[in-house]
Amino acid sequence: MALLNTHYTRTEHAVFTNYQAGRVWPFQEPWIAALLPNAMGINGPTFEAVLNLIKVDPSETCLHLMQRNEDQELLTEHAHAPLLEVQKRLGEEGTHLVDVMRRQIFNWLPGMREQGGQARPHDPQLLRVQLQSRSDVGMLWNCGLIDDKIFQMNASYDDAQLRAQEVGEIIERYFEIAAWITDPLHWSESVGDCPAL
Repeated sequence: MALLNTHYTRTEHAVFTNYQAGRVWPFQEPWIAALLPNAMGINGPTFEAVLNLIKVDPSETCLHLMQRNEDQELLTEHAHAPLLEVQKRLGEEGTHLVDVMRRQIFNWLPGMREQGGQARPHDPQLLRVQLQSRSDVGMLWNCGLIDDKIFQMNASYDDAQLRAQEVGEIIERYFEIAAWITDPLHWSESVGDCPAL
């Protein structure tokens, strides 16, 4: 996602939102959280949206980019920060924060697999023809693994902001980047060498 964004913006930074489960004990010192029950067992919704700002260095290797997790650790740690309070403290710079967070959202759906890692059976009786969304989101990427080798994406978009042809090209480029970066033959290569960029 970061490579795709920097390709289109021609900048070194990718900005997009991602959804997180939020299954952590918020605002606790690590030693206190370690004494509490596992936060994965929390009942009810703990869904959070977090804003990513990822720097992409074209000379960085694929493997290094994929292994970087400092940003994700900070996002997880601070996912429960109250958005309106963050926006207020940013002052003038926070005016468009919510709008920025709605432009592009990445959502990894681990539930695309059935229990035991088996792919969901294809039901020829049920075929999605159209998905209509009324939310004010530029583009929503719902992604996940169907099995150990099959990646599925459902990209929905606001047609007031993007045309179907543009979305088709973006999705095609996304798959080209994903195929290239996940091929172990390219892990020692610079991400700037990706032919889809």
